[in-house]
Amino acid sequence: MKYEKATEKAAVYKGSRWQKKRAYILKRDGYKCQECARYGRQRQGAHVHHVYPVEFYPEEAYNSCNLITLCRQCHNKMHDRETHGLTATGKALQKRMKQRYGSRLPPLEAN
Repeated sequence: MKYEKATEKAAVYKGSRWQKKRAYILKRDGYKCQECARYGRQRQGAHVHHVYPVEFYPEEAYNSCNLITLCRQCHNKMHDRETHGLTATGKALQKRMKQRYGSRLPPLEAN
């Protein structure tokens, strides 16, 4: 399933279910960027990133295994803002998360 309209995707982010899930993920991750933490840096995280993008995996929108706290800089490194796809960095994160959570996340796309 894929969202056909931007309004369908936007509805996810406006709902109370998302706001509660977002707050839970930020708290779970200690309000710290998890990507920066991999490199020993301590940076506030304010963005909750869908490892499997909600545009293409709407069924994973609220899956905690699919969500991670990032700072703005790291979040921007994950997305190609023109194609709405993942960058190489985003795909690498997706692979790490799949290794960590296994069957709780969808299969990786063949590239």
